[in-house]
Amino acid sequence: MRDRALHQRERHGSIGPSLPSQHGPATADRWPGTGRILAALVLSATVLLAMAPAPVAAQTEQRPIRLIYPFPAGSAGDTVSRIVADGLQASLGRTVVVENRSGAGGITGVRAVIAAEADGSTLLISPTAPVVIIPAYNPSAGYQTETDLTPISHLVSQDLALAVGPGLSAKNMAELLAEVRANPAKATYGTPGAGSSLHLMGVKLATQTGIKFTPVHYRGTSLALNDVVAGQLPMLFSALPDQVEQHRAGNIRIIATSGRTRSTFVPEVPTFTEAGVDIASVSWFAAYAPAGLAAKTAEQLSAVMAQTVRRPENAKRLSDLGFIPVGSSPAELATLLKAEKSYWLPVIREAGIKTP
Repeated sequence: MRDRALHQRERHGSIGPSLPSQHGPATADRWPGTGRILAALVLSATVLLAMAPAPVAAQTEQRPIRLIYPFPAGSAGDTVSRIVADGLQASLGRTVVVENRSGAGGITGVRAVIAAEADGSTLLISPTAPVVIIPAYNPSAGYQTETDLTPISHLVSQDLALAVGPGLSAKNMAELLAEVRANPAKATYGTPGAGSSLHLMGVKLATQTGIKFTPVHYRGTSLALNDVVAGQLPMLFSALPDQVEQHRAGNIRIIATSGRTRSTFVPEVPTFTEAGVDIASVSWFAAYAPAGLAAKTAEQLSAVMAQTVRRPENAKRLSDLGFIPVGSSPAELATLLKAEKSYWLPVIREAGIKTP
């Protein structure tokens, strides 16, 4: 029988069916159809991987960047936003969309950014008032810039100015103060809105000179400027570029500018400081992100924005609008915010501005 069993092994190679080797996987020869099954499994896994969602970081890189400007389109600040948007898109290779979220003096747009995810996909460009002045006197705004926003970059600055119309004969600050002291009814000035830095400049002028100046608040600068030109309003505080054309045409006279040095637009006009009034504050626009943005991302965005506003063709375009390109670091913007709040808070208290 032993010889017969050996004979069977020699004829068939084994007794009973072959088993997979313990030293390796079963082969297609040992398990018919195995190769086709493995190929199907590999194909299925490949399809599933292709259908799986991209990692969060990859999704963020592809998501468009929303650049929120909290006022209507068409203004000088909106132009700044679009210049920065173009620079971000060119440098980062991502779509950048400027979104005008106006309302409540800029509060609506600021709140939209604060509520967004802090991943660099939602940014804010704002002038001074919505981030410095409004939170200081209006608790219902519901935010504080220092804790609810991440500073990115101080983008541009712009001188402010005081101009008089044909209703006043003054050609300089001394003459103006003498004239309104003698005629208190003429101590009335227009502003582009209550609680704006231009409103507060009038308050500061009153504090400095001891003269009671009465503000008349307009919805924007253009209507106030028209009334000054027509002689229906004695004087106006506004951004300097708004006044230059009418000043050169002789329809109004710019009495003083707010920068620490004279403006290149009207070098013949003294600063407030030179005119004996302690006012030295400019309007500025800056970029922010929601609180919690990674410091590395903030630095990267800041670098791109600084390069954008300083690029020669953009710097000229901004200069033509009356802006001075800056492009600061996040830390420099944070320092500016603190300084501006300290500067304006006493003026706000002096003005007695109440929550709307």
